[in-house]
Amino acid sequence: MPEISKIGEAKILDWIERNYRFQKDSGLLIGPGDDAAVLKTSPGKVLVITTDEMVEGVHFPDYTGYPAEIAQKLLRINLSDLAAMGNVKPLVCVVGAGLPRNLPVEWVKKFTRSLAVEAKAFGLSLAGGNLARSKTLHVYATVLGEALPGEIITRYGAKSGDYVYSAGFLGDAKAGLEIAEGAGRNSRTAAEQRASGSSSVGRYATRPAGVGGYADDRKSLLEKTLLSRFRNPEPMFKAGGILGKFRLATALIDNSDGLMRSLEIISGASKCGIRVSLGKKAVSKELIEYAGLKKKNWRGYALSGGEDYGLIFFAKPENENRILKLIPQAVKIGAVEKGRGVFVENYGSALETFEHF
Repeated sequence: MPEISKIGEAKILDWIERNYRFQKDSGLLIGPGDDAAVLKTSPGKVLVITTDEMVEGVHFPDYTGYPAEIAQKLLRINLSDLAAMGNVKPLVCVVGAGLPRNLPVEWVKKFTRSLAVEAKAFGLSLAGGNLARSKTLHVYATVLGEALPGEIITRYGAKSGDYVYSAGFLGDAKAGLEIAEGAGRNSRTAAEQRASGSSSVGRYATRPAGVGGYADDRKSLLEKTLLSRFRNPEPMFKAGGILGKFRLATALIDNSDGLMRSLEIISGASKCGIRVSLGKKAVSKELIEYAGLKKKNWRGYALSGGEDYGLIFFAKPENENRILKLIPQAVKIGAVEKGRGVFVENYGSALETFEHF
């Protein structure tokens, strides 16, 4: 299998341009192959722009991991930011990468193919990108969408008396990461796992399904479910669109760094206090079962776990019935009050929230 250093940047870019065609209905007039892209926007609408990246050793263990899953998650974490701005339609993206010289060409092809499939599923076109040599692998994307100005929701509008809602998973991704890291520490080599029939996540693997009877089968299914929620988060476009279109939320954020951190951000941006009480309805039955097996408090996963990419939003009390009808997965988890900071009821332990630095 040739390495990218053997064929060079020009051939890689040529392959990408030939095999990754942009969608004609995206408003992209000039796409890959020129110095810059040209995008036609709709009258009366504004552009919504976000960017995010994934770095080897931070977001995934190393580039021997599955390139398709990395491409998939790269787009989804960016799209989640658009969903957290209200009723936003995705348009185009630019994708770049820093690549080690010894990276197999096949890795790039698998990554790009997955990127194309994922982009098409969400109505995105590739407007361009960049490649550079790097000691470690990192990939990044900038995604553009459009929206009516009146259908955008920010982090700054929460008021005393508003209710707090969660839509999406809380803590499942943290459990999935924990499973992946545990399997990585205890596993054999990737080649041995493949030979034995184990399923792998990057370098990580879970035990072969169906070993050890019902209890092991149930645990294997539980782990696969939580791993999937860590690896393949679902951008909450339908919920975000409803909140924006009908102006049902006063403030909105995607839950990328954990519930506690998300609430702290809103508290600071909206200059308010927030009181939260988590009941079991707020989390998945899989998380409760997993935490029970680990003899841990499921609330700890929900409060401190990151990368769930659900939506945390705030709304006036009079909108409660409409919200619960239009967004079935929404769960009321608290209320806004005067003051500053976040107070969590029914959880007495210290919390460690995610920080990059």
